[in-house]
Formats: sequence, structure tokens, C-alpha cells
Amino acid sequence: MRQEHLERKDPQDDSDVPALPEENVLEEDEDTPMHDRSDLEKQFEVVQFLKKHRSSGCLLPSVIYSATGVDLSEDISVVKLLLNNSVIKVEEIPDPENPTLTIYTFGYQAKFHNVKNKTGLLAQINREKNGIRQEHLMDSYDGVEDDIQDMITSGEIIAIFNEEKKDRVLFPRGESFIVELDGHVTIDNQLLTAMSADPELSQKVHTVKTDVNPTIQIRRGEAIWVGGQWFRVSSAVREGSLKDQPKEAQAPDSVSMNKDLSKKNELEGYMRKFNEIALPLDNYLSQDAIANLATAQEAQKELQRIASAQGRTVTGGAGSQLLSSNATAKNLEALAEEFATSRGMRRRVAGAAPNTLDAKKKAEAIETAKKAASNPALIYCHARRHGCTKDIRDLYLATRHEIPKPEQELELHKRMIKEKLIENEPLKRPKMSKDNANLDEDGRPKKRRYYERKGQRITNVHLENTELGRLLAAAAEKQAMGKSVGDGGM
Repeated sequence: MRQEHLERKDPQDDSDVPALPEENVLEEDEDTPMHDRSDLEKQFEVVQFLKKHRSSGCLLPSVIYSATGVDLSEDISVVKLLLNNSVIKVEEIPDPENPTLTIYTFGYQAKFHNVKNKTGLLAQINREKNGIRQEHLMDSYDGVEDDIQDMITSGEIIAIFNEEKKDRVLFPRGESFIVELDGHVTIDNQLLTAMSADPELSQKVHTVKTDVNPTIQIRRGEAIWVGGQWFRVSSAVREGSLKDQPKEAQAPDSVSMNKDLSKKNELEGYMRKFNEIALPLDNYLSQDAIANLATAQEAQKELQRIASAQGRTVTGGAGSQLLSSNATAKNLEALAEEFATSRGMRRRVAGAAPNTLDAKKKAEAIETAKKAASNPALIYCHARRHGCTKDIRDLYLATRHEIPKPEQELELHKRMIKEKLIENEPLKRPKMSKDNANLDEDGRPKKRRYYERKGQRITNVHLENTELGRLLAAAAEKQAMGKSVGDGGM
């Protein structure tokens, strides 16, 4: 075995790559020497090694031998097993020692080998309208499990646990329904100042402040978007990740719930406070999320400063929607236009007396206000969630039994007619009968017209006075009468 066999990552490329780490080199078990192992055991060792290094492509037999002790250049029976294994990719290349000969190189090939990153993973799931088992994607690339969990947390995909297979089944979500939550989400100014001096503090921020009680609109365990990053409202009852929590304290795969998590969690005590001013997250805020929240706070202050300078209030209109804590789904650009060109902005600018500024200064003031109101950072002022808020859902569930049933609707309709609230008309327009589709106004079958081209000549004269010719003539006669002559006709 030559040293260059250990240093070549791609047999078809002459570039050098680092040799495999020493921990990959297999030490033979004294109780079970390699030559005493069965072919299936050897195949298993090779497959596991190739799976661990699937990003390296196809590897030379010498590299595999140095790590597993299986000599594929000599052990033909194991090579045959690998050639028939669906997860093994085989490429035949010139032998580095003797270019006139060829050798096999071996690599791991996942079931969905086209999935190489999170983007490809999401695309594959979106193609599987009937769902795909998570197990079938686990060997696609390194870190695929974390990406799947991230997409479940954010609600990009739908995950349902299959009790029979003991595995998740992943489905495409389609178009999401996202709503904003009331309350401005912020980070304490003192904490922002401390983080600017010590960046490591940013890795410990997992709670944001809000000026509207979030417990009214969202539950622990549900998905929430803060600062451009998706989380779950923290349900941890002990230190550690989500996997370290007891089953009753783990956030569900669904992004929303119809009831709170187990009462046992409250008895044990949650790790992070969730109250009128605190919104706990199940993970730390990223650097980007912290920066987005800080920028949003500055944009909100600038907007308030401009509104205050113009003598604006936050009661009603675009100013209320932009400056108050109540969330709004209105288009930000349209809201900014309304805010900047509203009557109060056109009347008074920068504390000056009414009607004393010329048109140019008014236009500049409007442009300044519009620019401040159009700041894209303002989208990070509110948190977001999937589906309608908790209070709206609870209201629906509490009153859905009051929705009239079909028979009750009929009684209500009759009562409204009796009270002369509506005219005596049927609830639904009767459907048009298919039998009447081909009838005219008098109920007679509609006449169909068939036309022949002027000067049309019959070309199959050689069939005259034959059985086939008589059949064609009869079909032509039926067609002229408007009758069906079978598929294709004449």
C-alpha cells in the first residue's frame, strides 16, 4: 500500500487532500480477527465507513483497507456484495499503480442522493405530496437531522409521528398563514450595551420583553418568529436542549395547539418565565436576530421622534398602526404613504406655526416621514405565529356549537319569511339537470348541423361494392343525420 492512496480524495483528480484521521483506522479485535469475519460483517464495516465519509465521494480500496481492514482488491466476495448494494456507488477508474488496468472505487449513495443541503431537502419534501418518512432522508448529508428539526420548528413542513413505524412522516405545508402578535418585542437597552462590550453575552439571550401580555395570544410550545428567527415558546422544565426534557414538556411537532401542555409541567416548574412582559424562547437568539431587534427599536424611536415633532398622536389612522403596540397586517409601504401624507403631517412640520412653511419644506418633511415609516426594520417590532391567535381560536371553539345546523338554517329561513325579512325564495338555486343540457327552450332535442366541404370528393373509390365500403357508406349516412358513428367518426 502506497502513501498516496491515503492522500487522494478524488481518484480522478491529482489534487492532494489531508489523510483520514487516525481514529478512523480500525484496530482488529483480538477475539474476532478480520479474516474470521463473515462477508456480511465485512460489508457492514465498509458501508458504515463510506456512509461516515459520504461527502468524500468514491474512495480507493487502499483507503478503505486502511480504515476497515477489508481488502477489496483481494476479497472478491465482498466486492460482489457491494456491487449489488443499492446504497453503494461504484466507479471504475484507471489503477494509479498501473494505468493500463482499471480498479473499482466505492462511495456511499443515499436513497435521495440529489438532496445535499437544506434547500434540496425542502424541495424533496415539497415533491412528496403523500409524505416521506424521515428515516429515508437521514443519510442524505451531514446535519440533515438538525435541518429537519429546524423546518419542523419553523413550520416550513408538517411532521406527523407514525406510531406503527415509530418514525415521523414529513409533508409539504404549502402556503403558510402567518399573523403578527400584539406588543413590541424588545431587548433591554442595558443588555444591548453589555453585549456590545462582551459579544459572548449574546449567546445567553433567550427571553425578550413585550409591552402586551403574550399569554393571551400564544401558548408554550407553539412556534414563534422573533427577529427573523423561528423558535418555540420555551416549555423547558430543566436545563438542557429540547431532547433533554421529559415527554410532557417537549414542544409538539405541530406549530400550534388547541390546549396547553400538561399541568404536570407547572407543578414541576418551568425554567423560564412566561408572563405579561416576558416571552421565553427555546433557543438563544442568533447574532442576526439580536441585530434585527436592535435596529427595529431604533427605527421605532425615530418614527416616534418624527411623529412627536409634527405634533402627531397615535390615536387612530396610520400613526396608531405604526406607533402603537397593536399589530397590523397592512402593507408597510401603503401604511408609510398614509402616515407621511396624512392631514396632520401636511399641516405642521418641525414645530413651526401652521401654514408658515413653503411647499418645498412640506415636501421634505413628508419625504422624511415616509422614509422613516418605510424602514424595513419595522417588521421586526412584532413577533409572529402560525395560524390565528390563541384568544381567537378559543373564542371559535367556545362558540362553534352555536353555529346553526342545516335543519336549523331551514327553520330560520322560514321564520325570516314569516316576519317578512326576506322574500319567499329558495335557499339554493336548483342545479341544472344534465338531462336538459341538450334540450332547447321547448324541451325538444337540439338540432345539430353537419356540413360538408364544397366540392368534397370521395377518394376511397376502390372500396365501392365491398363489405368495408358498405360499412363506410352507412356510417357517412348516419353522420349526415346527426347520429353517432363511434370514436373518430368519418
